[in-house]
Amino acid sequence: MEEAPLEAGALVAGRYRVEAPLGEGGMARIYRATDTHLDRPVALKVMRLVAAAHAARFEREARAAAGLRHPSVVRVFDFGVLDDGRPYLVLEFIEGRTLHQVITEEGPLGGRAALDLLRPIVGALAEVHAAGVIHRDLKPENLMLQPAPGLTALVRLLDFGIAAVDPLSTDERLTRTGAVFGTPAFMSPEQALGKGVTPASDVWAVGATLQCLVTGAPPFAADSPPEILVEVIRSAPAPLPDDVPGAVRGLIELCLQKDPAARPADGAALLARWPTAPRPVPPPVGVCPAGRRRPRAARRRRTTRRPSARRAARRSWPRPRWRRPWRRPPRR
Repeated sequence: MEEAPLEAGALVAGRYRVEAPLGEGGMARIYRATDTHLDRPVALKVMRLVAAAHAARFEREARAAAGLRHPSVVRVFDFGVLDDGRPYLVLEFIEGRTLHQVITEEGPLGGRAALDLLRPIVGALAEVHAAGVIHRDLKPENLMLQPAPGLTALVRLLDFGIAAVDPLSTDERLTRTGAVFGTPAFMSPEQALGKGVTPASDVWAVGATLQCLVTGAPPFAADSPPEILVEVIRSAPAPLPDDVPGAVRGLIELCLQKDPAARPADGAALLARWPTAPRPVPPPVGVCPAGRRRPRAARRRRTTRRPSARRAARRSWPRPRWRRPWRRPPRR
């Protein structure tokens, strides 16, 4: 049975006024809404009908996600259930472009740019995993590039931990694109096999996302979702171009190991092995890079040197005769 969408102007929980739909996926619909109590825009995510056990699990993970305070994690403000039984989330509203839109419009990213963009996401996963939450659907579409005035754009992690609820049976789960357990092209082998997921499953998704950012395509592709899952389980990922830096190549190969035990255990372990950008070596004191003037303090600084013979004579005492002060001649 298809759930009816919320109409513009509808009031949820006597507080959140629906403004317009933002998108729809296999698991939920997202609306732009206004918090009438605090007069701020929010994102209202209304899930599809789920069983009572799944709703309880959904609420438990929503509470865990609401306690996260990492700057790259989208904040959860509220949770509730509609009159027809559908659970909903009230999330922080973010404007920007997803990384999928970025590589579609501008092409693949360079290796260093991709590492710099995903590093805060790996840090966010470390905090998410420490809270006992697993993302299960990490991909470029769930990474939002949020512009910040006067600062570097911040990448935000969307839809974390909430995709754990599975309203479908085991057979339907493997044949539905964008289902609760993840997107086939970015799912780990244990997810594709329907086994239990661990934080190492998110590590696999980070590697698949990194390869997608530097090449423009995910590591596994086929004509249908079931065929993609077969490729994920049995085949090796697509080869990387020769111009991919060695550090990026090694990180992708580490994350895309078929055996979960061969990958970093969680986000914290992956962050510890994440390549860092080399820091520029400052020039020596008094040496200025080409094309730039020396700092004012350096220009004024005088190096210690041995005084000349004339200066030594000036400082000697008694003063030399030729340096004696002039005296007025006596009056006659």
